[in-house]
Amino acid sequence: MHGDDDSRFQLMSWIRHFAGVAPDSCSVSLTVLAPSWWLFARRGTSSPRREVDDSREKERLDMILWWVGNLILLFVVLPIVVVLMKRIVTPVNRIRESVDDILHNGVILAGELDNVPELLAVTDGAVKEISIGATRYVQRVGHLLNALGV
Repeated sequence: MHGDDDSRFQLMSWIRHFAGVAPDSCSVSLTVLAPSWWLFARRGTSSPRREVDDSREKERLDMILWWVGNLILLFVVLPIVVVLMKRIVTPVNRIRESVDDILHNGVILAGELDNVPELLAVTDGAVKEISIGATRYVQRVGHLLNALGV
């Protein structure tokens, strides 16, 4: 019944304001002719109570939209971000494992390179010996070919 009293009060205020009728001469039976929203929507007038209700309704709508946005973020955006992060993190972990293997094997290889100067000296001696023997072989093959007339 509280809402009915408010609509009657609003109707009476509207009649007094726009029709110039004295408050005592207004009939309460007029309140059943139109709902309260029609009275204020028709001429664009508003009551202070209507403005408070509008601001509360706007705040309520804002909060509903805020929660809808939060739910979209939680159930749509967050799973997409998780899937994309998994697609990025998996190859990064594989690269990290490969880099660790390369580092481990590089350290082992560096330990084997300590003997390189000595091995190069041995290689240089072998090249000198082979070049002397190869030179003699080529000279003898050249003499044989000359003797055969080729």
